[in-house]
Amino acid sequence: MDDSGRTLGILFGTLFMAFHAIQGAQLGLPQMVQSRAPLGYRGVLLALVATFFTFVAFNVVDSVLISAGLNGLFGWNGTVVIVAIAAVSALFAIYGHDYLHTLFRLLFYISFPLYVILTLAIFLGGAGGDGSSPGGFVLVAFMAQFTASASYNITYAPYVSDYSRYLPRYTRPTYIIAAVFFGASGLAV
Repeated sequence: MDDSGRTLGILFGTLFMAFHAIQGAQLGLPQMVQSRAPLGYRGVLLALVATFFTFVAFNVVDSVLISAGLNGLFGWNGTVVIVAIAAVSALFAIYGHDYLHTLFRLLFYISFPLYVILTLAIFLGGAGGDGSSPGGFVLVAFMAQFTASASYNITYAPYVSDYSRYLPRYTRPTYIIAAVFFGASGLAV
């Protein structure tokens, strides 16, 4: 099975995310406030619950992946890692958004060289695997990959809308759409 389902799903889902990004710059409002106009005061609860579920699910998946990776690399206890991640996340949530920018900047400088090494290893054939897959096209497998990949970027729409609201109002929508689409799909494809 090739990765066409994953690739097409990412491109399809990223279209929705990219077009959703222009709302932030045009309206300048947080996503939950924007949702009140079409959904009403009580109807926005549906969007709030869905967004809350999405954010919790992403954090659970990220925590499990990190703990499994650290367990595999160093033998660390997965439960302890997850509890530590939750505690550190709670501290950042409670005591300051500004610290997150500093932390993300630091993590960028740490992770960027590692991504460069991994990318070079992939292009030079030193990352393992031969890229082959058994069998031919299977519609069910294609649709499973397509749906999972599309939904991943579609669920990021509240993020991009909330962050794009900090852009100047006169920012051209085509620039926002292009930046979000090529940035989000290019990294994932």
